[in-house]
Amino acid sequence: MIQTLKLPLKVKRGFPTDLTSVPRPFRPFVGRVGPHLEASIIHDYLYVAWQIGGLPPTDDMRRFSDEVMLAAMPASGMGCKAHAIY
Repeated sequence: MIQTLKLPLKVKRGFPTDLTSVPRPFRPFVGRVGPHLEASIIHDYLYVAWQIGGLPPTDDMRRFSDEVMLAAMPASGMGCKAHAIY
């Protein structure tokens, strides 16, 4: 698991995202938008950045993206819901 992020991750305005992917039955508890949205956008950006670089996402890349999102959510005030989203 990622302990701290020391480098800034910036996503340009207008980057296409599917917001937070939450199965419909869970949306009353965890919305597709909310304080966790920035972490979700960074997660999506990492997937796209690798593909733009010509690399198909591997299981390790997916795991890294997931862990970055999990590490970023507490900074936006997410508590136990961060683990539910993860």
